[in-house]
Amino acid sequence: MKSLAEKLKEKGYNAEEIKVRKVQIDREDETFEMKPLYSLEIEIQGRKVLALVGRLKKH
Repeated sequence: MKSLAEKLKEKGYNAEEIKVRKVQIDREDETFEMKPLYSLEIEIQGRKVLALVGRLKKH
């Protein structure tokens, strides 16, 4: 079974799986914490972006 990064590379994206242990997201009114299931660094139109997939937990 191919990883998500491998599937994106087949479509022409420069993608790499990276390890992210924990993320805290501060919005205007709420704070969330997340331990991502998938963490990808993808280059889109010359910019590197971070894609995180996981459940948000209210902090």
